[in-house]
Amino acid sequence: MRSQDPRVLGVEPNEARTYVPFLLVGLEEEQLARYGPCAEDPSLLAKLRDSRGVILSKRLARHRDYALGDAVFVSTPGGRVESFPVVAISDAYGYFPHPDERLYGIVSERWMRQDFCVETDLVSMLAVRFEKGTPAEEAEAAVRAALGELFPNAKPAVETGEYLYRCHTSDIARDFILFDIVLFLTVALAGLGVLNGQLLSALERAKELGVLKALGTTRRQVAGMVLLESAVVGALGGLLGVLLGTALCPVIVQALQVISGLPLPQRSAGVNVVWAWAGAIAVALLAGLYPIWRMNRSDAMAAVRMG
Repeated sequence: MRSQDPRVLGVEPNEARTYVPFLLVGLEEEQLARYGPCAEDPSLLAKLRDSRGVILSKRLARHRDYALGDAVFVSTPGGRVESFPVVAISDAYGYFPHPDERLYGIVSERWMRQDFCVETDLVSMLAVRFEKGTPAEEAEAAVRAALGELFPNAKPAVETGEYLYRCHTSDIARDFILFDIVLFLTVALAGLGVLNGQLLSALERAKELGVLKALGTTRRQVAGMVLLESAVVGALGGLLGVLLGTALCPVIVQALQVISGLPLPQRSAGVNVVWAWAGAIAVALLAGLYPIWRMNRSDAMAAVRMG
């Protein structure tokens, strides 16, 4: 296929694989030499071939705290424990979306046959690497044409990099929709708490409100009193939430980095801190509208007598 399209960097079969317990993938040395670290440093290929070298993905190296030169000890089906020195840490080789496994290592396919008795001649899935900037439509057409010549009656499924990117980003967008729903429910619960507090305050101060109304307090003044209390509650609660969120955000991001193995960025909320504080005040003010309506409907004389 490389001879048919000069933009093809290499072809990676996705059949020679095992778990040790992380995913270990065997690739052809000829393909590894065409791009990535092995193309930049040919000595790496000799290490993969002669000393059981292994190339680790960045996430696996970060997750298990491996560095260049470290020995990775692997149990083989024959009961032996083989040592694979880390010769490179790179994501240039071996990633396949099915399954979407980012904790993996790359070895020469000869060691998959010799140490793990894994068949490397049969292939049911493969990845074709094109030069950067190759249009997805042209890459897909080239792959289909090459496979059509080899297997005229087959109808292979082809997934481009753009397709995989859309799938992953749509999953992330769906996750954030769920996060937004949880956030909305949290805001609604906070507003309900303010509303409940104002209603309880109105019940406890029914006599006081009745006396104030009897003395000539207007509905606007009652509304202003309740809104002022709601604004104070919202301002103090929002300020406390902003301070706690700002302080805990780096801790939470660091914990997620450890759990997910992803290089999550540490970013400041910036102007969103002000918007969050203003939103807390707005929710508190909205929650005070129903208590105002209840207070203004109450009978001043009945409230004084009952009090």
